[in-house]
Amino acid sequence: MRANALLAVLLACPAAADSGLKAFPRADELFPVLLAAPKQFQLAASRYVLNDKSYSDLSLGHAWGLLRGRAGDQMTQWQWDARAMSYSRWGGHGLEAVDLLGELPVAVRRGDVSALGSLFYESSHLGDDHIRRTGRPARRTNATGLRLIAAIEPWTWLRTYGGASFLLDTEPSPKRWGLQAGAEVMSGDLGLSQAVPVRLYAAEDLQFPERVGFNPNSHAVIGAQLGWKGSRRTARLQVGYYSGHSYFGQFQADREHFADVAVILEL
Repeated sequence: MRANALLAVLLACPAAADSGLKAFPRADELFPVLLAAPKQFQLAASRYVLNDKSYSDLSLGHAWGLLRGRAGDQMTQWQWDARAMSYSRWGGHGLEAVDLLGELPVAVRRGDVSALGSLFYESSHLGDDHIRRTGRPARRTNATGLRLIAAIEPWTWLRTYGGASFLLDTEPSPKRWGLQAGAEVMSGDLGLSQAVPVRLYAAEDLQFPERVGFNPNSHAVIGAQLGWKGSRRTARLQVGYYSGHSYFGQFQADREHFADVAVILEL
C-alpha cells in the first residue's frame, strides 16, 4: 500500500508542475497586506494616547500559503492561504480587550489587477483587567462573514482598492454590511544603502460599517519600509492618525481619535 501511494504521488508531480500548482508558497504576494488598514495579519505593535491615557496594541498574526496555481491562459495566478491572529489592547491597568481572528482567503492576480475573497471569523473579548476595573459585563461578540476586495496598481508607486463585507452570522448586532476603500503610495528605493533598501510610503484606509450607520472609520499613515537585500522580509516604521468608531469589537460603539506610532514586521 505504501509503495502504491508513493507511486501515485510521483506520477502526480509532473501534472502538478504542468498546471503551475505550487504547495506552501509564500503568503501575501498576490494581494499584499493593506498598509493603513487595522487588523492586518502580521506582527505589529503600536502606541497611542486615547482620552489622556496611554495604550498599546499588539498584533500577533501570520499568514500561511497553502496552494498556488494558474488559470486560463496561464496569465492569471491564484493562491489559497490560511491566516490567524490575536489582536489586543493594553493599558496602564493591563489587558483591556482582545480580538481573535481567523481567515481562509483566496487571492487572484492578473497583471496590475488583483482581488481577495475570504471567509472570516472574529470574536471579541474584554480583558480580565478591564472587567475587574470597570465592572463591565463580559459579553463576547462574534461574527462570521465573507469579504471581497479588489485593487488596481496603474503605476508601480500607486495602489487603490475597494470592497465590501457581509456578515453571515453576527452577535449581538444585526447589522451585516461593511464597505472599504483606500489608496497607497510607495516610493522606489531611496538608495541610502545597498544592503538595506529603504522606501517611503503614505496610505489611507476608509471603512464604513453598517453597525454604526456607515459612518467612516479613517486611518491615515506615513512611514518607511526597510528591507534586506536578497530577502522578501521587511520592517515598517510608521506614524498615523485614526478617527472613527473603535476597531475592537467590544468597544465598537465608542468614538476614538488618536495619533499612533507603529512597528510592523512582514515575515
